[in-house]
Amino acid sequence: MATGTSAVPALLDALVSQSTALAVAGGALDGVTVVDGYGVSENPGSYLFIGVADPDDADAATSATSQQAWANSTGAARDEQGTITCVALAWNGDGDPSKARADAYAVVAAVQDLTRPAGRPGDLGVAEALWVTFGDSLQLRQDNTEDGATALVLFEIAFRARL
Repeated sequence: MATGTSAVPALLDALVSQSTALAVAGGALDGVTVVDGYGVSENPGSYLFIGVADPDDADAATSATSQQAWANSTGAARDEQGTITCVALAWNGDGDPSKARADAYAVVAAVQDLTRPAGRPGDLGVAEALWVTFGDSLQLRQDNTEDGATALVLFEIAFRARL
């Protein structure tokens, strides 16, 4: 539920909850570890970090940005629009960068589908959300070390809400 001040907390909770539900056996994120904010793991695998731009950063994460404006002349309602930052990370121990890329983008695709049920923007079940959709920015970072290949895809979820 939104706080009345911002839809961001409710949208973050909905993304975590719904992504975690998809991480069960047979779900679109089967085998993916869903993390709310930063997480710690030394194990290869696929991860979805919600509200994080770089899981290796030591500084506090910028989880979301938004702007608000009056929705009408009385100021009784506000429109909020913004983005939530997410990272898909795939790390394999065999040094195969192509597989790491494919695994990372598979996580991104599952989140993209979550935000657009029936092929149109959804609301993630947040009452204040007018629409939630996949953002317009993707960034791929790759590495291949003695620990294996990694692919990290930074992406955004865009939203508009009425408060």
